[in-house]
Amino acid sequence: MANASTPGYKQDQLPDEVGRAIDLQRYAVDAQGRPVGTITLGPQVGLSQLDLTPGPIQETSNPLDLAIAGSGFFTTQAADGTTRYTRDGGFHADMDGSLRARDGSAVLDANGQPIRLPVGADISVAADGTLAANGNTVAQLRVVDFPAGQQLNKVGNGMFTAPNGVAPQPTNGVQLYQGYLEGSNVDVTESMVSTMNLVRAYEANQKLLQMQDETLKSTVNEVGKA
Repeated sequence: MANASTPGYKQDQLPDEVGRAIDLQRYAVDAQGRPVGTITLGPQVGLSQLDLTPGPIQETSNPLDLAIAGSGFFTTQAADGTTRYTRDGGFHADMDGSLRARDGSAVLDANGQPIRLPVGADISVAADGTLAANGNTVAQLRVVDFPAGQQLNKVGNGMFTAPNGVAPQPTNGVQLYQGYLEGSNVDVTESMVSTMNLVRAYEANQKLLQMQDETLKSTVNEVGKA
């Protein structure tokens, strides 16, 4: 929820089964084999999954703010030389005209080279990612995508890296909007409800385990007296 207003932010979601009870034994039975209740190991846990659902596109009127309609990622190069990918198109130009992402990494063109814009020029960006300065083509943004279902690695500041052995692929029919940014895909209301439900599930399972512990303790004491 803290990133609900972060441009291009992608939330992590937990599987639906997280928080549900794991059966230790489907039914506890008495001496006659009659079920007397369930015994569980407590709530299930699971790994979060990256949700790449697009966020809302919001107008900023900044000529270096760009939003991707549909799937795809802008490509950047960090200071250490690693290639990173982002949906956050909040770019800016350095004093020498180098086009930078919000975290300072260099924005790359279709040839994988850092983009440099003429200082003070009027910049326009076509829907296909072609950059023009004062009407003259300067470069084309490198926008890529990944196979469906592929989990990218979050590295902070809205940036991702590709898993080992996974190569980006060209996007088909990408459409960019100049003067717009993609918002976060976090739904605050849904996130609050999910968090409350998860907390309640853990509290309920905690009480259940305490009850089971007390029951087993009483059973052991009774057996010892017999």
